[in-house]
Amino acid sequence: MPGEFYDTLGEISGYAMELGDSIRDTQLTIGNALVHGLEIDRNGNVILIYGTESDRTFLVDYRFRIANHLPVSDEEVQEHADGLGGIDVDLNQLRATIRKQKLERIDESEREDAFASAKAEAEQIETGIQWLTYDDEGSDLWDGFVIQTRLYPYSSDFGIKRYNETMKQVVGDGVPIASTIFESLDVLGQEQAPELSEAEQSSHSRTYQ
Repeated sequence: MPGEFYDTLGEISGYAMELGDSIRDTQLTIGNALVHGLEIDRNGNVILIYGTESDRTFLVDYRFRIANHLPVSDEEVQEHADGLGGIDVDLNQLRATIRKQKLERIDESEREDAFASAKAEAEQIETGIQWLTYDDEGSDLWDGFVIQTRLYPYSSDFGIKRYNETMKQVVGDGVPIASTIFESLDVLGQEQAPELSEAEQSSHSRTYQ
């Protein structure tokens, strides 16, 4: 029922705010369906929680796309725009195009080493992982990964504890893999590398080491 679905999103939002997470409403296109959910920022790590009105579970994603972390300055964007001879251009789309070009220029052996390191790190987790390509439609240009699990908000024992455990799980599993990619690809630098909070570090160590 639509009312129950949005009430549940509101309940999850309340738990997020109580725990200090930042939230905003979001919409995603999954396949041909438009789904609603929440984008949650926990210590700089972004997690998506989403579903449909007919679902009894929500999906929880920690997504890391290499292209989104490739540095592109305003000067680079403007230089490319000027090179188009005054043609009207969407600067955000142009920034995305530059990022794709930088992704394509990463040395193949460096990319392969980064992928191998990420896969080795992923062997330590139990959460589901999918490897992403740039456009996910036939491209073979590796662009990161998504950690995915489920949230059961209609279960009788669902509450702030279950919400927090799920968030800690996907962040605790995803961040070490993302950090490994940062360490392996020089073009990313280190200043933006994702980090685990002290609580998430202890959770990750207790569960998987």
